[in-house]
Amino acid sequence: MGDDGRFSNGLRYPGDPTGPASEVWNCRCALVASVPGYDAFEDRNASKLETSYEDWKAGRDPKTATPSGRSLKEFMDTPAVGKAASRAGMSRAQLRRRIVSQLNADGRTGRDFPSMTRAEQQEALKEAVELTRKQDKPRRNVRVVNDALYNSQKNYVERHGGVVKRDAEAEEHLDKLGAGASSLDDAVLLRPDASTSEVLEEVFHFKQNLRGDYSDAPVDEMVTRREIDAQKFLLSVAERYNIPRSETELTKRNLARYESDLRKILEQRRSGHESE
Repeated sequence: MGDDGRFSNGLRYPGDPTGPASEVWNCRCALVASVPGYDAFEDRNASKLETSYEDWKAGRDPKTATPSGRSLKEFMDTPAVGKAASRAGMSRAQLRRRIVSQLNADGRTGRDFPSMTRAEQQEALKEAVELTRKQDKPRRNVRVVNDALYNSQKNYVERHGGVVKRDAEAEEHLDKLGAGASSLDDAVLLRPDASTSEVLEEVFHFKQNLRGDYSDAPVDEMVTRREIDAQKFLLSVAERYNIPRSETELTKRNLARYESDLRKILEQRRSGHESE
């Protein structure tokens, strides 16, 4: 400090309003007491951000995900799950079965639930609710598939060693899954009031199983890619089979969701390889 009580930049103290604008505007200075034997900047210099600038810019989170340790049973007993089940028109038991079904499709079981992060558990709940088609009032508005189309699809499955179940037993099983329809290995399960889209989609999945589409990919990727192809197929034949607009709109939403899921799967896989 000079004899006139000012620093070399013309300021009497940091942020001095009488100093030149270039030295005052956006000034981030702070006065720090000088104490012998004490380093006021020790903690600041030792502090490290958990995320690097490169990771922040790329939107990546390099921090190790922390497992929730919460079992599926404990998760299902939370108020949030109760509200979600109520909004979806389901019981907790139905929603739980749907979550387990989704986990199985991803190559996991209910025992793997505690190893998932809280965010992953919430995402599993969200997907289970979104993929569940309510079985009450909305199904009364479903246009049932015509007999000619149903019989032709049923005959195809049976000619290729499969079976089509469209009865009360199949409906009860679908209720447990929380699904409108399903294709399990060589069996196609349909409700008595199955729609055109449901019949065509499940028979398409049956054909995928026969061909082994994407069977060389991990389970989660295989299932998602098959769903994407099925939705695209439905859209391509919507006019041919006179599929109602409401069903087509649902197919478009499903396609967008599955494509988003695939992007997440591939991104997570790339991130995993980069970290190895």
